Amino acid sequence: MATTQEVEEFEEVIEKIIFDEGELDELKIAIRNFSERAITPKQLKQNLLRSRGRMVKDISNFLIFCLDRARNNDQAPVDNNFTNLNQCDLANDQLRQEMAERNELLEVIAKRISTLVSKVKKIPSTETESLGLEDTIKNEIKRVFLAVKIDEWFDMCGYNNYKFYVKLYNKLQTLYRQKFGDDGKKPKNTKNAKVEHEIMAEKIAKLNFPEEVTTELIKYITIRNNAEHDNYDLTPSDMEIAHNAFVRLFIYLITSNLDAQLLVGNEKLFYKNLHQYFSSRLERNPKFLEKVERSLGSLFNNFNK
Repeated sequence: MATTQEVEEFEEVIEKIIFDEGELDELKIAIRNFSERAITPKQLKQNLLRSRGRMVKDISNFLIFCLDRARNNDQAPVDNNFTNLNQCDLANDQLRQEMAERNELLEVIAKRISTLVSKVKKIPSTETESLGLEDTIKNEIKRVFLAVKIDEWFDMCGYNNYKFYVKLYNKLQTLYRQKFGDDGKKPKNTKNAKVEHEIMAEKIAKLNFPEEVTTELIKYITIRNNAEHDNYDLTPSDMEIAHNAFVRLFIYLITSNLDAQLLVGNEKLFYKNLHQYFSSRLERNPKFLEKVERSLGSLFNNFNK
């Protein structure tokens, strides 16, 4: 893998070459993406070699131009700018210097490209592409986990019944505020479970979750509000509904935030890595693990249809 210093040195070299419009930026982006494992080694190699081929052609044309110009200077009469032979020799020396510098730059570029590309030649291309893609997928999953604050969700899996019900409701409130801000819409009579239920149901609808997620959440807030205002104990059935709502929402938030373009065609790799991660984190909580695996499997089966 290219180091930061290698990347920066390489960029300094290629900036000295005249590029077609957009080619320099495209090449620098490709090098950066490769150093961050966002593209496969094969993709980088193709990009580098394509650019190098164009560079060789342009620099060759430049050298031919310089040689022709030098010949013309030797054959042409001395003009007012060159009053003696020494000045003419100076002009030719400058041309030769320019040619040497361009040729040296081409050699440096060739060596840099060879260094970067050689780092991936030890592994067969199909295996290298697979490893590069899997690393990219793992990094994408990590990005989403950070975005949804996954540790907070895993913490909830260990809460007792009452705390779980309270925290899930708070989560929904937080999700609403993150998207719409605090609209200040609160029931005038907080003792009226129906009014509070209607306001929360309206907020959930505005969050525009898939129908199956919204349905489970509405069931949950109905039970939560009734239990809160009527002071009755939560039953195993009530907890089952809450857990189902939690898992559906949790899995939806993760999968909906994944890069859609990266997801298409790579569903199996995403499923494999997510399944491994959840299996590890929920190893001591088989109840939630079973629900997560079921929800994840169902979702990725739908992706593949």
